[in-house]
Amino acid sequence: MKYLFLFIVITVLSCQENKTPSVNKKKNITYLDSKGKAYKYFAEIPDSLRTPEQQKFAKAYTDVLLNYVVVENNHMVLKISKEEFLSKGLSETDFQVFKENIRTNNAWIDSLGIKDVDKMLEKTRLELKSSIK
Repeated sequence: MKYLFLFIVITVLSCQENKTPSVNKKKNITYLDSKGKAYKYFAEIPDSLRTPEQQKFAKAYTDVLLNYVVVENNHMVLKISKEEFLSKGLSETDFQVFKENIRTNNAWIDSLGIKDVDKMLEKTRLELKSSIK
């Protein structure tokens, strides 16, 4: 179950529309923290080193993950309108990436024959809530 938590959080937060300085090497985006250190994934940046813009993004994305992802028929479903998503300060690209990550997660769940996704998502929510306090 811990793997699902890590998979969800990394896939969700790794695909931030890169609005902060980055290095682009053949489509490999590197995210920079507030001190200029490079990271392969957005989620790897320690909270204490995120720029204010990165902190705002992570908070809004986490809010969507915690409050608008539900499980139906053992698959994750995004239950927020595009307009409401955008009103949280996230972009249309972020919305498309979030939906694609849900599709990817569902394909991964199916490929591994994972059951009880609802319980796993609840555990993910609890772990994520405890990590942001």
